[in-house]
Amino acid sequence: MPKLDAEGNVIPDNTETQTQTQSVPDVAKLVTELNAANAALAEKDKQYKGLQTTYNALHESNKVLLSEKETLLADQATIKNQMEQLGNDQGNFKAQFDELTGKYQSLEGEKGKLELKLSRSDLILGDFADLLEFEQKGLLPEFDGDEEAFKAKLTTFKETLGAQSKQAIDDELEGGGPDNTDSTNTKPDREKIITEMIKIAGVQDKADRYEDLRDQLDAIDAKDGKPVL
Repeated sequence: MPKLDAEGNVIPDNTETQTQTQSVPDVAKLVTELNAANAALAEKDKQYKGLQTTYNALHESNKVLLSEKETLLADQATIKNQMEQLGNDQGNFKAQFDELTGKYQSLEGEKGKLELKLSRSDLILGDFADLLEFEQKGLLPEFDGDEEAFKAKLTTFKETLGAQSKQAIDDELEGGGPDNTDSTNTKPDREKIITEMIKIAGVQDKADRYEDLRDQLDAIDAKDGKPVL
């Protein structure tokens, strides 16, 4: 029922008018908001497309990296196999090296022995050529590389032979003539044998005679228990 004023006139309902006024939309405002929303959406779409492009690029890069990883893993396996092979080869090379080292050391030892023999021969031929026959028989002292000591030994050896020869000659002179002892009971004179050996040592056409005297001397020394020169 409408409300009446004091004079009986109907009082308009302002609430309904305000409601109707408030219910009318603001088109300009809505257009503005709609444009703003579209602009934001366009910006979001632009950002999305940028992110999509970045994602696609990263995806392609990842595929390349995965391919490179597989290649590196294959190379790693190849290198590992090569290292194992090198390890085996190293073991073989070491065994060969040790073998060659042993041979080298053996040859060095033989070389040292040959050098000693050559030095010995040079010393004998140079200063003691008259003792060469005794050297060929293995009667001269050993040589250890000390030249002075070896020369001293050879000098003593030579002096000993000379003294024995001189004594043999003196004994023969004091005897006053040939020995008249029964030849069947006569023992060959050792000093005379040595004297003759010294005289013919190194003489080419006396080699057989020297050998005969050498045999006689060995027989005497063996019987008397004397050391061989």
